[in-house]
This record gives sequence, C-alpha cells and structure tokens, in this order.
Amino acid sequence: MEDWRQIVRTGIVLGNPQARVHLVEFADLECPACRSLQVGVRAARAEYGDDLAVVFVHFPLPQHRFARPAARAAECAYAQGLFDKFQDLVYSKQDSLGLKSWISYAEEARVPELRRFERCVADTAPVARIEAGILLGKQLALRGTPTVILNGWRFWNPPSQTELVQAIAVLKDGKQLSSSKQ
Repeated sequence: MEDWRQIVRTGIVLGNPQARVHLVEFADLECPACRSLQVGVRAARAEYGDDLAVVFVHFPLPQHRFARPAARAAECAYAQGLFDKFQDLVYSKQDSLGLKSWISYAEEARVPELRRFERCVADTAPVARIEAGILLGKQLALRGTPTVILNGWRFWNPPSQTELVQAIAVLKDGKQLSSSKQ
C-alpha cells in the first residue's frame, strides 16, 4: 500500500509519531475481535516503546448498535487527552455497552470536565475523524474489523500477538515483510 502515510493522518496516533513502525488499526469499539487484538497491541507498545506508533482509525460497523456512539464518546475523551484510557475502558467493559451511560465510562476514565464531555456526546453533528475513517475503510474495501496495516503492509486477517510482534521486529530492523505472510 503506497499511500499508507495518508491513513496515519486520518487516525489518532498513540505513541511516538516519528516511530520507525506505524501500526494502523481500523477498529470498532464494540467489536470483540478488536478487543482481543488490543492485548497484542498493548504488548507490542510495551516492548517497542518509541519505535512503534499505533494509529487508531474509527471504522464502526453498521451491525454494531453502539459502535458509532462509542466512537463519538471516545472522540470526546480524546478532546480531553484521554482517548487511550477511555478506549481501554470501553474494550474492557464491552458487555456494558448500552447498559452503562457514556458519562459513567468518562467518570471511570477520569475525564476531567464531565459537563464538557456530556455536551460533546450529546452533539449530533458528524465527527470528521469518524466519518473520514468510515470513508477510508470503504475506499480500501475493508471486510471488517480489526484490519491491521503495518507501514503499508496489510494483514488480511487479524494477526495473533506473536505474528504482530514478529512483523514489527522485521520492520523495526529496516527489512520488508514477506508478501507470503499476508
């Protein structure tokens, strides 16, 4: 994928934006497979530190009733510098989506300005980053979430933690990934 750096501009960069390796993840906060992938992503972030940037691109699936509202709530947390913590909390409490209010997620994530968060979540205007992620996912003909792209190399199925760490190690060392692993 030649223009993968354009994708980076669409998402939320977690970690060092100047990292050697960029892991782009098209994700849906209601997606159980996305939640499972987070274990590997967290391990990779811990192992590679500043050599790895994770780029979260919203791709809420239409069949997930709470995916788009969760994306909006995550953007509201992002506006207060707490996307990462909010994302972790939503993934860890996916079974409470629709039962627990967004404000209670925000309280638990320690979002500082709860009234501001509440107004943001209640807003009905489209959120540019969410809409851009959906459009980009459609342009790339994504089949589902999570879809992972490492420095332009696309996994066709969600990678295991081992596959992910091995691929990052190869790219970190300045080598190319083999197309046979896609």
